Amino acid sequence: PGLLLASAVLSSIFLKSVGIGHFHAHLAKSGIVSLFVFSMLSYPFSIPPLCVLGTTYLALVANHQQPIIEKPFGLQQAFLAKIIITTVLTGILFFSYKKAYQLTKTCREWTTTIENFNIESPVPSLLILSKLYPLLKTDGPLISIYGSLLMRCGQYAEAKQVLAQTAAVQPASNVYLALGDCYRNLGQFKEAEKAYKYALQMVPSRTRPVYLLAVLYADTGRDNEAVRLIENCLSHPPKKRTVATYELRYKLARLGERIKQKNEKKSLVYNL
Repeated sequence: PGLLLASAVLSSIFLKSVGIGHFHAHLAKSGIVSLFVFSMLSYPFSIPPLCVLGTTYLALVANHQQPIIEKPFGLQQAFLAKIIITTVLTGILFFSYKKAYQLTKTCREWTTTIENFNIESPVPSLLILSKLYPLLKTDGPLISIYGSLLMRCGQYAEAKQVLAQTAAVQPASNVYLALGDCYRNLGQFKEAEKAYKYALQMVPSRTRPVYLLAVLYADTGRDNEAVRLIENCLSHPPKKRTVATYELRYKLARLGERIKQKNEKKSLVYNL
């Protein structure tokens, strides 16, 4: 809706051309386009001087343009149309402001609850977050935090639903890793494998999805698949050379060694 409204405003501004001699009008139009492009990347109208500048640009353009409504209609019909348009726009702005205020208040309460979250007594904070969740369930980063907190508190069934919603709104590698952990703790190993593979496909150079997938294979008796996955990962140098990456690669190497030792013991027992 906001993009449609902005498009309508820009169309009305550039609908009527002004004379070549009106330098200030052309300058104002250039400024409006600059503010519009800026608004697609940031929030320029939250800065009061830019609001004043934008209003000045609009006034300059309006001063050099012919009326858009009076020309096809009479003065009386044009006045009535202006009243209707003004009433509709005022109503839209009022309800939009009311919804925006409620959303802003909810975000502040959400942020305060997250900052004061105590893992030792999580129930009060989780109750507050569960009430705020319906209003913010389309905000990927916020509900991702909520799902992670639910998982940390051992509420894996609830965390699975929240993280699945997060994956639908904002699919990311970390979200699928957390979702896979939920499935694994719930004993849903096929779903956990799918989630880990999604995370690995999104960022093939990451080591953590490989490690979690290898551990899942080892825990479910799929040793050969785990060894192949580990050897394939360790045969390539890490793309991201961080301490965490090298720690995970060391764990992968140790896991591969334990699997091979276990298989060697099994083969010795079988030969005996």
